[in-house]
Amino acid sequence: MQIKIKKINDGKLPEYKTTGASGADCYARIEKPVVIKAKKTETIPLGFAVEIPAGYEMQIRPRSGLARKDGVKAVLGTIDSDYRGEVCAIIFNDSEKDFEVKDGDRIAQAVVAPVIQVNWDVVESLTDTERGGGGFGSTGVKEVEKFYQPFETESELKQIIGKIVYYNGIKKFIKFSTVPSVIGKRIFVHFTDGHDEIEMDLMTAFQKVTIDGHRFGKEITGEESC
Repeated sequence: MQIKIKKINDGKLPEYKTTGASGADCYARIEKPVVIKAKKTETIPLGFAVEIPAGYEMQIRPRSGLARKDGVKAVLGTIDSDYRGEVCAIIFNDSEKDFEVKDGDRIAQAVVAPVIQVNWDVVESLTDTERGGGGFGSTGVKEVEKFYQPFETESELKQIIGKIVYYNGIKKFIKFSTVPSVIGKRIFVHFTDGHDEIEMDLMTAFQKVTIDGHRFGKEITGEESC
């Protein structure tokens, strides 16, 4: 797919670091360093504008490496197909100390994805189902509903080393390859397709990776309604 892109203030173009990367790294384009106070956000220009084709969007996402090392992450954002202004990233400093962003720093990643616009059909009632409006646990204690939560311990992860997972819902075989690394209070897991390796914290993996048809996490059972 070809997408028209325009540099702004001689900014650097988004860059795919590997052949299998779904996100292109984005770089700060600022005249002088910006200090993001602890637990605060700042809007950082990325030095480009794009013409996204109709039926697609550009998502601005956090970089897992920056979140892991510094606790700094881009807030998920959407660039619509009819937007022509400079693309920016809203950066949240989730750490306990100030963080400085300098010109040229990799601070986010861009993912282009298809979207569907729907037509709302306003009706007086919806088709009945067995579940209806029931929430968690609505099927009762005899028929327990399955749901999942992120893995929490290194021992849980060691039991699934070598299993096949799916990243971002794409049927790309990515193996859980190494023993998780513990950095501070957070555990990071590594996935590889035999060539490239991806590192994620457990919450990011829970959101982006599936295993055996469900989220990358452990099964728990719920018997109480929400």
